[in-house]
Amino acid sequence: MKSIQLAVACAILVATGVTYASEITEFPLADSTQVSRAEVRAEAKAANQAGQMRYDFVGPTAEPMSHKTREEVRKEALEHKGRDELRDAYFVGGM
Repeated sequence: MKSIQLAVACAILVATGVTYASEITEFPLADSTQVSRAEVRAEAKAANQAGQMRYDFVGPTAEPMSHKTREEVRKEALEHKGRDELRDAYFVGGM
């Protein structure tokens, strides 16, 4: 009895594996371009010399969550030890 169940389970696993493997061919692959690396490099060099390339992007900057120093936060925590309003201010949502 167990051998039949094992055979059925293996057959189901194989069938699902084949099903998932066939999904790869459902989407057409993008055609690769016929431009060589040398041509891309030459175009990039020409664009750079023409001033069309920009190198001034710095990216997003992260603002500090607080302007307090670590010592100021520690002092505030010790002053309000055991008070619920400080806990509620720092731990939104609770546990």
